Amino acid sequence: MPLHDADLLALLHRIQAISGGEEVYVVGGSVRDLLLGRPVKDLDLSVGGSVAAYGRRIADALGGSFFYLREGDETARIVLKPRRNPSLTENTAVRAAGVAQIDLVVLHGSAIEEDLRRRDFTINAMGLDLRRPLPTLDPDALRGSFLDPLGGLHDLEHRIVRRCTAQSIPNDPLRMMRAVRFAVAFDSVMEAETWEQIKAEAPSLAKVSAERIRDELFYLLDLPSGASVERGLQLLQDANLLATVLKGPFASDALASVKRFDSLSLNDGSGRPELAAAINSYLNDGPTPPRTRRGLLRLAQILTPDPTWFPVERQSPGLLYMALALSTAESRFVRNVWGGSEAVEKQKLAVADEGRPLAFYRFFRRWGDAIPGAMLLHLLQNENRDQDSVELIHQVLNAWFFERETYLPTPLLSGRDLIKLFGEKGGPWIAVMLDSLQEAQVTGQVTNARDARRWVKRLRASMSE
Repeated sequence: MPLHDADLLALLHRIQAISGGEEVYVVGGSVRDLLLGRPVKDLDLSVGGSVAAYGRRIADALGGSFFYLREGDETARIVLKPRRNPSLTENTAVRAAGVAQIDLVVLHGSAIEEDLRRRDFTINAMGLDLRRPLPTLDPDALRGSFLDPLGGLHDLEHRIVRRCTAQSIPNDPLRMMRAVRFAVAFDSVMEAETWEQIKAEAPSLAKVSAERIRDELFYLLDLPSGASVERGLQLLQDANLLATVLKGPFASDALASVKRFDSLSLNDGSGRPELAAAINSYLNDGPTPPRTRRGLLRLAQILTPDPTWFPVERQSPGLLYMALALSTAESRFVRNVWGGSEAVEKQKLAVADEGRPLAFYRFFRRWGDAIPGAMLLHLLQNENRDQDSVELIHQVLNAWFFERETYLPTPLLSGRDLIKLFGEKGGPWIAVMLDSLQEAQVTGQVTNARDARRWVKRLRASMSE
């Protein structure tokens, strides 16, 4: 049994011991992933008693933090801290098998079977009774001991996404998007009646909050495979859901470009094999976790950079913020990815006119953290790009990840230093001087703080003339 399975089994045994025979079930995606042999990141529990009393007891025993997600319907979460005691025998903080959190919900209905029938899809409507012995987590062994009132195992094995009941989708229209995500994530087909109902119920998605639609969209956009994302977006389009999801202009022909992620080559022969790793790390992170730059970059691919997305005033967040419920930082990132990608050709001219150090400094200053995303977008959207553009893009990527201090050096003086040096109040002049000083650093005119003070004094004098 793999180590993470042993850790997870130990965690479940610990929960069983703490539960003391109470009615508690592992349900939903946790069981599905166990049967698929996949790592379980979030553990879903359905409890027969008080969620608060049971959840706080489990949290105290495991050293986690308990809090309500929705107190009205008894839905809570326990966040586990990093594991310190692999044996799980002491009352100490744990995080076993990669499990970061435990979600708890009160048992709906008079029996677990009724509770499972209320769920979204049959592959998520299976359960494990923690009152029973649990000797192993081997998928084959589990198949004879879990609860499966709707034939979820059959659908899982035959790769079918099927609604639990005819009310599953009307009860929560967001499940239409989840059905699409499950279909592509598990390389499955949509059961015919489920698919027909999704197409019929498509207008009801507009009733769902922008925040919930955003989160579900990013679950899809963050999938590792670009081909899977493309298929998911196409299914949303075929069901007349995509326009409601994006709430603005998008390029239908851009959907196919998403799968180019899978074949994008970042090997420029420069002897920097770590570039691909640096880019992957960059894409896996993001300004507003858990949403990633990978998802934001894919969003930038499919949205048309129409002026309606941009704010009328600089202080306004624009439609990216309001309609798609992106954070201000995410909206700025997407906007700068578009802008930086469009500026690649101008950048070639800037390097020729100003020299690489100064041109790169100004380019990095203008587009900031979106630089790598902008370079990738240009590669993804311009199949017939010339070799000079490709070479420039790889130079920019290498410079951003491995030589950034050369092109964005740490300022030798701060705004406070300037105020103290000149004895004047702050104002726009400070930003002008600091920018000019950094340009002087980049071009080698200034190399230390003493030279920097002399340089800004001369500059200040020229500004006063």
